[in-house]
Amino acid sequence: MNVVAIVIGLALVEYFVFGLLVGRARQQYGVAAPAMSGHPLFERYVRVHQNTME
Repeated sequence: MNVVAIVIGLALVEYFVFGLLVGRARQQYGVAAPAMSGHPLFERYVRVHQNTME
């Protein structure tokens, strides 16, 4: 059971880090908060984050 908890915790940390990277990419490429498209590199960050969530 402890191994399962560790794996779940690591997955949540990974998801949180990807969220921070998306936020940083928003600032770097000047994409407003509700928008999910804009600069092509920003869209890559968003796709990675959403694919991880799935």
